[in-house]
Amino acid sequence: MEEAAIRECFEETDLKITVEKEVSRYYNNIGDLVFQFEAELQEGQNKNSLTGTWEGEPAWIDLEDLSEYKLGFKLSELITR
Repeated sequence: MEEAAIRECFEETDLKITVEKEVSRYYNNIGDLVFQFEAELQEGQNKNSLTGTWEGEPAWIDLEDLSEYKLGFKLSELITR
């Protein structure tokens, strides 16, 4: 699954990441199995160079602004650790 997360991140943002660990696994409200990972940008990657795809426009969100967004299951408590 880590390889899928790396590939999806690159396809959707053009950013290369290194997955640190899986932090959550659950079924969403339509029955899809969702995986969430902790990851770091690889050296030389710029979080300000995000590019969008047909799926939407990604954005880097500062920790102090997270309360304004609906996040995945348990993600808000995992981020603040």
